[in-house]
Amino acid sequence: MLFELYLDGYLNYREYIIKNASKLELTPNEVAVLFYLLDEYKKGVNTISINKIEESCLLHVNEITTALSNMLEHSFYKVYMQYENGIGVEKFTVEPFFEKIEQDYTDKNKPEEDEINKIIRYVEKKTNRIITSSEYDILIPLITKEHHTYDDILETINRIEKSKYDVTVRNIARFIEKNENPVVLDESLQEFMKKIGLKR
Repeated sequence: MLFELYLDGYLNYREYIIKNASKLELTPNEVAVLFYLLDEYKKGVNTISINKIEESCLLHVNEITTALSNMLEHSFYKVYMQYENGIGVEKFTVEPFFEKIEQDYTDKNKPEEDEINKIIRYVEKKTNRIITSSEYDILIPLITKEHHTYDDILETINRIEKSKYDVTVRNIARFIEKNENPVVLDESLQEFMKKIGLKR
């Protein structure tokens, strides 16, 4: 996704690198060389020329080769062989850099195990039983994929209870996904439904 945004010109990668150079553990030389690689790749150039990098970045050859080696080792780019007319030409791609950014974002936004356990314990308390494996399969994606928090689940269960619905994992999923807020049934109708054995 980020790689496509970069290719289409919608991603300010220079600003991102400057702001996150320390977290990415990039030296100033590596930042300069990475800028060069990203600028050139975006133009459609996917071969590395030490001479051109030297000319553009005003760095010594040794500094450039050290920067390239370190960044290759830490997956900021990768090289591969492409055969043209039977001759192997070394090419590079910066796609790993954007995979690294996406992975960092995913890791940062991944709910902690404690948060998941806290939600499960609360749901089990409210449903008054241990949730089944099929209910677990419904609940977990709400947390890990849709990024609903403990507070979201708490608020959803409060709405379910206020609406006189049974607190079930299915109702939690239904209310949280559709943000459903149905009309509260009259108490006499609730009693009648209970007498005839109907549950919602």
